[in-house]
Amino acid sequence: ADKTLDPKTMEEAYVDTGTMANSGSFTGRNNREAMSDIIKWLGEKGYGEGTINFRLRDWLLSRQRYWGAPIPVIYCDTCGTVPVPEKDLPVKLPTDAKFKDSSGGNPLASSESYVNCICPKCGKPAKRETDTMDTFVDSSWYFLRYCDARNDGAVFDPEKAKYWMPVDQYIGGIEHATMHLIYARFFTMVIHDLGLIDFEEPFTRLFCQGMVCKTAYYCEDCKWLPEDKVVGGTRKGDAVVGGTCATCGKPVRHEMTKISKSKLNIVDPDKMLDQYGADAVRLNMLSDTPPDRMQIWSNDGLNGAWRLVNRLWSLVIESLEKVAPIGEDMPSQIDSRNKELRRRVHQCIGSVTDAIEGGFHFNTAIARCNEVLNFLKGKDFQRKVVNPVVLRETLETVLRILSPIVPHMAEELWQKLGHAESIFLAGWPEADQAVARVEKVEIPVQVNGKVRARIEVAPETTAEVLEAVAKSNETIAALIAGKEIAKVIVVPGRLVNIAVKG
Repeated sequence: ADKTLDPKTMEEAYVDTGTMANSGSFTGRNNREAMSDIIKWLGEKGYGEGTINFRLRDWLLSRQRYWGAPIPVIYCDTCGTVPVPEKDLPVKLPTDAKFKDSSGGNPLASSESYVNCICPKCGKPAKRETDTMDTFVDSSWYFLRYCDARNDGAVFDPEKAKYWMPVDQYIGGIEHATMHLIYARFFTMVIHDLGLIDFEEPFTRLFCQGMVCKTAYYCEDCKWLPEDKVVGGTRKGDAVVGGTCATCGKPVRHEMTKISKSKLNIVDPDKMLDQYGADAVRLNMLSDTPPDRMQIWSNDGLNGAWRLVNRLWSLVIESLEKVAPIGEDMPSQIDSRNKELRRRVHQCIGSVTDAIEGGFHFNTAIARCNEVLNFLKGKDFQRKVVNPVVLRETLETVLRILSPIVPHMAEELWQKLGHAESIFLAGWPEADQAVARVEKVEIPVQVNGKVRARIEVAPETTAEVLEAVAKSNETIAALIAGKEIAKVIVVPGRLVNIAVKG
């Protein structure tokens, strides 16, 4: 601070940033920077110790709003403040409230049928509380009510709550981390202390998904604008740059921000559903990025998802006359290309399972399934005859993996493949590790840092055996003949590098 403090005239402690004075060895230091050293000094002297205080902010209950949870309180001139009897709960909002502009009063106060009531104690005329509680009150414990939502005699049955709670996996936005999630934990601990539940934490695991973002436009006079109110400018990708406001003519700036009604950059889901269908929209949302990262909304991505949906549909329909009957056993002998297709399918199962269980990476599931479809539709594979049993296994596996993502199409194609029961009763596919195993891997062999040959070995081949196989290769043997081998570097499964002199 730029002033000297006088304890004789101070009415309260100085708590802002400043330079310390009359503070012994700490004099002249910035009080914020010295704080940790002061705490350490106090501890060494036995005068005190550092601690961290958490403060749970009171949130507003005196809301002058119609919506929200009514406060079950009645005011009587004789009895004072009286709680609404339990038999009269819940207190329901009236349908005859009159809504006014922002300068008006509480809408609930306009409803005489709501405000005027009878005191439950003395039976005289009384008035009902017109304030409401914030909806955070409801969202702080709704998960417990879900356990027993039809219970008319209690908030919930403790036995049912014990069976279902705590929640195994909670998914929400990071914007709730400092409000809703704190209050949910606080409510749960209070309800635990009341003896209604036997756990203190409501959620076992938390996953915060990323925001979906889109360009928004702002005018200094007209504030946030929808894109159709921006004129001129140049389109770059999905944004209009350098435009002006259609109303006032002033320049419009653009920014990438989360999709929000207040910023008028929302995407109309009804239009997307009408044009592309729900499955393509779901596929687009899940294929773009990992779910914990920000996603930039793009119409091009939606077109790509639409093409993939149509591609999968066409592939299954074209294959209906080629697939083997349901239940037919896999042949004991199939050619190398069918073996490779099966290997890719079972590797896909393992990769997708790990990706979803490890962080809900549905984008990985879509990418891996796309790779399988690319291989199946590749020109090189089409020169061979795909085995009917392998074809059924491939198509059914892809549909089962994608069924949580494109449920409507997956269900219909599953039935077209001859299944009477729902695809969601088929369960998640299991990878056959023996089928997924790579029989041979190609290892580059370098001589003095340059690749001179490639050898095929089993993936588990040891470094010693790999070195011997590399040296016995006809090309390599000729290159190192009569030369001194200075060093051999072997990375199992990756490469062999032989350094020679002369």
